[in-house]
Amino acid sequence: MTMETLTISLDDDLAIALKKLTKKTKLPQEELVRRAIAEYVAPQDDPLIGLFDLHYPDLAEKSEEILREAITSHSGWTIKQ
Repeated sequence: MTMETLTISLDDDLAIALKKLTKKTKLPQEELVRRAIAEYVAPQDDPLIGLFDLHYPDLAEKSEEILREAITSHSGWTIKQ
């Protein structure tokens, strides 16, 4: 596999965080950055697909309540206040 060299500039906080992660994981900075970019550009699943796999007989009556319970910080969706 051929590799392309990329030079980037990081702000101080990000550089410190990367150095800490390097020490914690014992992986080189280059590997951590490669992994982060690979994860960032990977196709993402639609967070709504499968949201209602469970059977909700009262979905029409409790749709907002069910959505509120299903939406988390990890789902990628937020509730409009």
